[in-house]
Amino acid sequence: MKMGKTGKLLVFTAVLNCGGKDKAPPLGDGAEDTAGAASTLPPEDPNPDGTPPEDPPSDTADSSDTAGATDTAGPSDGPDPEVDPDAVGDSMADAAELRSVGAWNWDVPLAEEAIDHVGDVDVYRVDLLADVQVLLVAQQVDGVDLHLRVMDMDERVLGASDVMPHRAWGDDPGLWLHAREEGPFYIEVTGSDSDSPAGEYRLLGVRVDEEDAEPNNTQLDAADRVSLGEQVFRTSRVLPDGYQEFSGVMHAGEDVDLWVFDPVESAVLSWSMWEMASLAFDAQFTLYDSLMQPIAWSNAPTYQDQGGWYKDVGILYAVTGGERYYLGVKNARPPSGAGTLYVGVQAAEEPAQLEVEPNDTRDAPHWISLTDSSSHIGYANTTVFGMLDGADNFDVIALPTEDVSDQYVSIHLQTGLVGSGLSARLEVSTDVAGEVVVGGGAVDSTGELSLTDVLVPADADGLFIVVEAFGRTNPESGNQFFLGIEKFTVPLHE
Repeated sequence: MKMGKTGKLLVFTAVLNCGGKDKAPPLGDGAEDTAGAASTLPPEDPNPDGTPPEDPPSDTADSSDTAGATDTAGPSDGPDPEVDPDAVGDSMADAAELRSVGAWNWDVPLAEEAIDHVGDVDVYRVDLLADVQVLLVAQQVDGVDLHLRVMDMDERVLGASDVMPHRAWGDDPGLWLHAREEGPFYIEVTGSDSDSPAGEYRLLGVRVDEEDAEPNNTQLDAADRVSLGEQVFRTSRVLPDGYQEFSGVMHAGEDVDLWVFDPVESAVLSWSMWEMASLAFDAQFTLYDSLMQPIAWSNAPTYQDQGGWYKDVGILYAVTGGERYYLGVKNARPPSGAGTLYVGVQAAEEPAQLEVEPNDTRDAPHWISLTDSSSHIGYANTTVFGMLDGADNFDVIALPTEDVSDQYVSIHLQTGLVGSGLSARLEVSTDVAGEVVVGGGAVDSTGELSLTDVLVPADADGLFIVVEAFGRTNPESGNQFFLGIEKFTVPLHE
């Protein structure tokens, strides 16, 4: 998961010209303003743990692998078929055959092809046996954004992907497929939208048969799996160091898998799931504390490349070092067995400072300061993690006048987007009495709210940010929020 703030700043001249947070590259200022930029790229080692190299050898085992031998892009309405024929069919009927899964590995791409023109569709066919687990990745070669889909023989779309969890390889898509039955499956590669330009890509695949150690349905079961060394976190197939990957299968209709996490240090952790090509599995994640009290949950834990501050991953939480946490995985649908594989990712995210109670009123707020960027003079930011459980209905965060006077401040409140059951309002004022309100609102259906480019007057008493709870899924727990704050001398957003 990358934080939205990584797209806030460009070289300052570009910021002044366009002001768009989504048009600027990542910051270059360490943990506070880079948002983990390293995980947006493939590992520097071309093949550290079985990942595909940057420039793998040609695939001589696949008759459909033409590697764009005559790849000269035509006009937007498509290429001249006599000059630049498309080597890969655009429908199931003329799909290019891929080699047997038994011969799949990262070292040799399944295909080296190209999106030959705007609107081009490449369709491949592979025959699988029931219960086979494979990972498919479409890797861009020269910058074209790709979209990946998997369909069954009845033309049902089993899964689709535009981007891997945590942007493992930039904007490359990836999908897991766990075959429910024997038969042909079809893999479709296109540009990510109708205006995507032409460009080369590699189609990669690997077979991986792994799952959770049963039984792990109860707190005692899960603890036993850990003590016996049977709970396995594996090295990710595509993600760089710093990520833990875990996978399981629903063994019965009411199966619940519990995974144990014992963080050594306090940190902001996220839990998300790879996109699955399956109509049989609808994942639900629940995070529990050491007493098995639910503290976060998500009915849509797959990674989404959206969010004003942190990206939508499913669940995001500031854990305490030395405490035990449990992640529960369930299938909202009745099927079990083949087709119910899930592959989860736990990742350490950019840190946040914890709110300090009591901070329930404007005259007794939690005063904080922003961290200045070392590479972009005038820019500063921070992230605050807070809770509004039980009788705690208000949290007030304040910034001193000298930090924000005559500056543009943007505030990003996230609740449901990060797995919280909290519905919250935001009110921002520049005086202790709360009479000079400069912005406000409530989190929307996505579970977040952004107030952008609020100009703080020179005579302000400071900036007082009030987060108010007006709805909770569980009144006593799971009502956390993340508050991202940034400031600059000119507007940063459109």
